[in-house]
Amino acid sequence: GNDPKRESMQRQIAKRALDILDATHREIRTEAWSDDYARACKETRHIALTPESLHTAIQQDLDDEERYAMQDRLFNRLWTMEQLSPQQAATVYDFILSQRPNVQRHFVAGILMAMWEYFDIQKLQLLQMFMQEDNLGVRTQATLAYILVHLRHRDRLALYHDELMPVSSPYIKEEMRIAQHFLFMQKNCLKIYEQLAKNIQRHMSEHRDEDERQEILHQVMQDRADLNPRTFVIAYGKPFFHHMSSWWMPYEKDRPMCREALKQTEDRSLLKIHDFLLRHCCDVDMYAIIQMLGMKGLGIKTSMFGSPDEEMTQEMAEAEELTPTTTYSLLTQNIYRFFYYAKWCRNYPNPFEADVYLPDVPSLAPYFDTESLVRLHAMLMRTNDFNTALRCARDITASRGSDAQMLMDCGLCHQELGNHSAALQSYRQAELLVGDDVWLLTQMKQCYTQLNYHNEALDCLKRLEELGQTDYSSLLLEKARCLLSLNAYEEALQCFFEMKYRHMNEPEATRGIILCAFRSRQYQKARQYAQQFLESGTEPTHADYIVAGHIEWADGNWQKALEHYQEAIRHFISDNPEKKNIGDEWKFFEKDRHM
Repeated sequence: GNDPKRESMQRQIAKRALDILDATHREIRTEAWSDDYARACKETRHIALTPESLHTAIQQDLDDEERYAMQDRLFNRLWTMEQLSPQQAATVYDFILSQRPNVQRHFVAGILMAMWEYFDIQKLQLLQMFMQEDNLGVRTQATLAYILVHLRHRDRLALYHDELMPVSSPYIKEEMRIAQHFLFMQKNCLKIYEQLAKNIQRHMSEHRDEDERQEILHQVMQDRADLNPRTFVIAYGKPFFHHMSSWWMPYEKDRPMCREALKQTEDRSLLKIHDFLLRHCCDVDMYAIIQMLGMKGLGIKTSMFGSPDEEMTQEMAEAEELTPTTTYSLLTQNIYRFFYYAKWCRNYPNPFEADVYLPDVPSLAPYFDTESLVRLHAMLMRTNDFNTALRCARDITASRGSDAQMLMDCGLCHQELGNHSAALQSYRQAELLVGDDVWLLTQMKQCYTQLNYHNEALDCLKRLEELGQTDYSSLLLEKARCLLSLNAYEEALQCFFEMKYRHMNEPEATRGIILCAFRSRQYQKARQYAQQFLESGTEPTHADYIVAGHIEWADGNWQKALEHYQEAIRHFISDNPEKKNIGDEWKFFEKDRHM
């Protein structure tokens, strides 16, 4: 009824019911199933979550190989651990904190995987505690784990809105922004890589200056986009990656398997750049390289990273400074590789295939201020993630209002997404703030053209002409096409004649003259220019022959029209051998016939 505690009671009942369901499901799974989780649970359940049991397990007198094997078992224990009591959570925290930083980071990843299996508020609070550690690697792993858990259990966490306090640390807001940046960079990494390849290829084909190509690469490197998401896939099937813990193990070159592989490789130049690779290849890829070095016939070539015959300079050989940017980029790459290439990924939801816009997650939104949203928006625009850029712009506008640049960005997003009406709405608002602007008028003209608002498009072209800061040849052609669409044939004809007189895009100018003369029923003039064009040496298209046929047909020269139409068909078939049905290509023929 009207009990003031009703909502709180219902929330408590829901939380308890879900906890019981998870515990029941986990118990049945570990007893009756035979998946990796159940096997790992059975093998490690004897390790009690008590200070004595945990410290006894890790403090045994073990050699290097046995120590790493024990670390794997402890990871599996953390991955498959039951729901924790507050006392057990405190024990786990103290135990992990007593290890060296790389082991701490490994075990924090174990908590992430435990949360990926089954929700537990105590484990989430553990992640919050590790997010406040001084060690950058541990803090980064915990922050990324915390974010992923919020994406995985967004609805479940709504039940704890009055219990889960935000993390307060001097790093948190900046590192949340960095984490958001790299979640998007990884989500879009294949698209970014393909766009990079196209840009470089285009610049090479256009014989652009080398500095321009380097600028493209520089921007991608500045964003630290992942350019190797598929490079080492072949190695991910090797024995090392058959264990869950290996996907989360920080790379250590002193690990016995790594020492042995580096020692045995015949490619000595690889050793010179080992430290350099540590800051440019994530842990998973470093282990993949080691796996490939250790497999006969799969020796890695250093040409992947540079010429093996070229001595590296001291500057190149030095490891890059460890910063939040480098650390978050590499750990996000680790996570990306796990969810795409590990054998377990088919059973788990992939965070990179879902929505990774964190300000829309209520429990994460407080970490994002206006400045971080503005920087995020700029990155989304650079990487052409227009849908998310619009959402980010919405949040920025709600926080501080719109400015001209934000309105133009929103217009471009709508335009790229095919919503030209919404784009125009944003562009018009921006126009009120900036007045006549070349870029803005150009985009508005494109939208008007798409919407068949030719008078408005023509107005934009006239204003561009007055500004005098655009390609006059292109402007004349656009203006002539608008006039053609408005049936203003005489004015369009003047534009095409001016283009021809100025030797601007002469083939298009001649085609325009022929079409305008034909549509204004000046058949003699149209025939004269059409005949000259077909005999000029310019390679005619099937459309050129169709227009020539129209001229003869409209003037009653049926036989001559038939010859041009037959020639048009021959050209079309010759130029498009893959098309079996040419019917769809002739829709404009019917339009011209009715005209």
